[in-house]
Amino acid sequence: MRTWGAGTLAVLRHEWRALTANRLILVFQGTFLVALSALIFLVADFYSGDTASPALLATFLPWVALIFVPALAMSALSEESGDRELELLSTLPMRQSSIVTGKWLARCGLLTVTLALTFPFPLTIAYLGDPDWGRVAAVYFGGVLFLAALLAVALFSASMFRDQIGGFVSALAVLFILVALGWDAMARLLPEDHAVVLLGLFESVSPKYWFDRIASGRIELAALIYFMAVPVLALWGASMVLQLRCGASLATRQAAFGIGKMLPVVLACAFAIASADRHDLAFDATDEREYSLDDATKKVIDRVPTGTVIDLYWSAGAVNVPASIREHARRVTGLLEAMASRSEGRLQLHKHVPTPESDQEFTALRAGVALVPMSSGDSFMLGATVRSGERQSRIAYFDLSRERLLEYDVALMLASLGRTKTPRVGVLSPLVLPRHARDGSGSLAVIEELKRAYDVAVIPLFDESLPEGIDALIVIDATLLKSKMLCAIDRHVMDGKGLVVLVDPHVRSLPSSNEVTPQPSEEINDISDLLLRYGLRYEFSDVVGDETLATPVADTGGRQFPYPFWLTAGAGQLASGESVTAGLRTLLFPEPGHWALTSQTAAPLVWTTATAGVLPRTGFAASTAEINAGRFEARPGGDPLVIAATARGNLQSAFDAGCSTDDGAAIGPSEPSARVFAVADVDWIFDNFAFQTDGGPQRVPLNDNATLFLNMVEAAAGDGSLIGVRSRAPTRRSFTRVADLVQAASQTSSARSKEIETRIAAVESTISKIPAAAGVETFDQLSPEIKRQVETLRQDLLPLRRELRDLRKEIRQTAEDLGRRLTLANLAAGPLLVLCQWWLFGWLSNRRLKRCENVTSEV
Repeated sequence: MRTWGAGTLAVLRHEWRALTANRLILVFQGTFLVALSALIFLVADFYSGDTASPALLATFLPWVALIFVPALAMSALSEESGDRELELLSTLPMRQSSIVTGKWLARCGLLTVTLALTFPFPLTIAYLGDPDWGRVAAVYFGGVLFLAALLAVALFSASMFRDQIGGFVSALAVLFILVALGWDAMARLLPEDHAVVLLGLFESVSPKYWFDRIASGRIELAALIYFMAVPVLALWGASMVLQLRCGASLATRQAAFGIGKMLPVVLACAFAIASADRHDLAFDATDEREYSLDDATKKVIDRVPTGTVIDLYWSAGAVNVPASIREHARRVTGLLEAMASRSEGRLQLHKHVPTPESDQEFTALRAGVALVPMSSGDSFMLGATVRSGERQSRIAYFDLSRERLLEYDVALMLASLGRTKTPRVGVLSPLVLPRHARDGSGSLAVIEELKRAYDVAVIPLFDESLPEGIDALIVIDATLLKSKMLCAIDRHVMDGKGLVVLVDPHVRSLPSSNEVTPQPSEEINDISDLLLRYGLRYEFSDVVGDETLATPVADTGGRQFPYPFWLTAGAGQLASGESVTAGLRTLLFPEPGHWALTSQTAAPLVWTTATAGVLPRTGFAASTAEINAGRFEARPGGDPLVIAATARGNLQSAFDAGCSTDDGAAIGPSEPSARVFAVADVDWIFDNFAFQTDGGPQRVPLNDNATLFLNMVEAAAGDGSLIGVRSRAPTRRSFTRVADLVQAASQTSSARSKEIETRIAAVESTISKIPAAAGVETFDQLSPEIKRQVETLRQDLLPLRRELRDLRKEIRQTAEDLGRRLTLANLAAGPLLVLCQWWLFGWLSNRRLKRCENVTSEV
């Protein structure tokens, strides 16, 4: 009898040749690829999602495989009338396990090739945006393991039936159960008393559960053990079933003996998976090392005092908790376990499973952990407390909307234990009232973020001094300040403390601010005069626009057009060498101003492109966005304009004479630790521009605006140790190609659009002046003749508006046409690639036959 390896290799070669020569495989592969592409591009509408991620492939692959894998496995071990292949193989001197393994390997190869033929999808992602290639590789690696495991189970199920229909139905039923066990809906069928144990058991059995974990970009040892164990056990079982089907007494005894040996192997595999999962051994495949602890976090953990305890409260037994929350809870638990392991015993993690009305729930509530309600009427807990001696801190709820900041939140909680004093941040602004420090501001979620880490003091606008112990001061749109307050701010900076200033030539959030704006001068009258002495001159009269960085906005008719005065700045406009901007991806500045750097102590943080232009702030608010867009012109031979800047080091006091401290001492040069941040925009930190809301209390970051603001405050407060942790938080990767395409299309038609918008603005301006020229207040008071003239002017506007609408439609049509072409290309790519593969296999087969014929003729 042949050895196991030789027999397996012989069956593998035979099966591979039979599969690649079967024309039905063309239908199998083509339908597989078309179905997967249709689900991704048509059902899920990948193009409209504007996310450069392979997540949809991982979402739909299990459900497509659920149908196609049983179809591929059903004929492998069948014994229908006229099909004597299995009988013939059984007469050969080889083991049953070699037959089963060879057939499995051949079909695994076919499934792997089929999955590889989906490569147009990642190419499409790369064409549209900048994908995380580590995550893409993890999806494909996990997909191969997942398909191989499903195929092995399908072969085992099909082996119990001699006919193909029975094999297909049984394999489909078994695979559906296995895949469904890793689906959130199964949790609703479990009794609450045993939900924790049963749900964990069911999930660990499902290949979908382990595939999802690998597809996230984290390749775990437990998942690898699972995907090795399942095929081995399934193929072993299929081999024993074949022996039983032979009917010989010896074969029956061998099969029975094999079943007896399988039980301890199953238990050993289960123990190995559980042990590997408990020790959390994994490889982080993501480009940004999303699942690895940051160096700054490691330093925080290394400073944790001995005896520190984290109590995690997670309602794992609540069966109605959505799958997204469960997965988030799993990541929270994994992060805390990794931190505890890193601490070498100084940090201990205690996990609690609170149930309704239990002592653990009451303990958690007393400690400040939140009870989160669900739409079903039930509630759950997912929070933690950390204590070290008499000091205690907490995270009331690990909000899913803050998943990208999970590591930062936990590191900040641990860092707070080592502080002897919580840094104090002062906020001086007409937009932030003293009550906001206690009750929160409905439109400024960044203030709530500040309160997570600092003692926030809101300073009344017309105070004459700063509170004691302020480590960093934030000045937002505070134009009218008393001279003594300006002196106090200057002394604050000269003492080596931080200052963050936000000014704006066109404030949307508080239009009344536009009546008075800071204007740098030789005298110290407002905050811009201080900044001028520090090397930052505020160009108060300009509103900055940039067609290259234009952001799509809606016009009065609800149609989108690129608005050059809302700047979307990418990595190319950010200072990579500065800690506060390093690692950021996207910032949005609505109608900002700009700075001129007048000293070597100043440096740019965010800037425009060379195509930037400006409009006078006077009259800007009175015009519509369409009119202002039509008035935009790039400055000839222009240089990039600085939107945000910093000044640091030994800064000179703004008061050479005439201002002194309360003790009469003159203010001298600053300490080297002084650092000033200045942004020529105010609206960028408001929720409308920094967060995406769903109508509820959750605030999902829309961009990196809040991150940059908090980084500035943290650096100004003198402790930037966690800036890197916050900045490296992964953000959504959008389709940059689409944005560039729309931008290019808008620039092509910009000249004509500007001409039309200018003519429309001129006619509208003429119409608006008619009542005053006629000596009346409203249009209704005009004479019939003048009304007819007004109506004629309005009718003249219709062709212009129609042409402008068509131009903007062409811009949108360009992006929509790209989406249609990509969708059709991906749908057609599968069948075309299958035909190319068929031709390649045929060509290789013909070459092999010719070689055999040549050898035969020579003999």
